[in-house]
Amino acid sequence: MYEGGFALSDREPQSQPSGAQGPEWLPKFDYYLDESDPDVVVLRRQDGTFVAAFSASGVTREGILQAAKEDYAALLSRTGSAGEGPDPGGTRGGGG
Repeated sequence: MYEGGFALSDREPQSQPSGAQGPEWLPKFDYYLDESDPDVVVLRRQDGTFVAAFSASGVTREGILQAAKEDYAALLSRTGSAGEGPDPGGTRGGGG
């Protein structure tokens, strides 16, 4: 599933890209679910970094998506990519 700059998969990343394309100005992060423990579902980034853990008996799609969205937003704010991108109306200044 691809949504707003991140892709969510139920398996570990493969050597080939997922093919999901987003706006070019947003960095793309893939997420996957680690279900190696029968009691816990772990959401991880493409590099294996822990994002969130859920009880296997109570995990919901909405909860996973919310955790991925929050992590993605935090990554964007740390990298300074939030709010960057095309400025078709020229509203960011520059020029005179």
